[in-house]
Amino acid sequence: MDLKELQPKSEGVLELRHPATGEILRYGKEDSKVMHIVLAGRDSELYQKAQRKVADRRFKQQQKFRQAKFTSAMLEEETLEILTAVTLGGMLFVGGKEVAVTSENAADIYKEYPWIKEQVDMYLEDRGNFL
Repeated sequence: MDLKELQPKSEGVLELRHPATGEILRYGKEDSKVMHIVLAGRDSELYQKAQRKVADRRFKQQQKFRQAKFTSAMLEEETLEILTAVTLGGMLFVGGKEVAVTSENAADIYKEYPWIKEQVDMYLEDRGNFL
């Protein structure tokens, strides 16, 4: 096996699944389209940059206030920030129409549909999705 064959791709496509049944979510004429989100992987520069931004902000806060306290809500916001930063695109079907997923609306989508956020997070965890 040549390690060059194991270089991760910079992006992957998550096909969204029904949160209860696991069925791939389809829409359109004869269910010909799949709801999906395009993501930059954990090895991508975009992901690393977002993670460094969050870490730098924490360090700065700790330097400013010796006993800076972090709450679970803060950690959730940081996770949302990183997930939003690595969201490159996608397509959903909401309220009878197609909705393009962008880095601008990703946070709102992840807040409104926490199960989508969970699927995105799990997809990013599996490095195999980007090989």
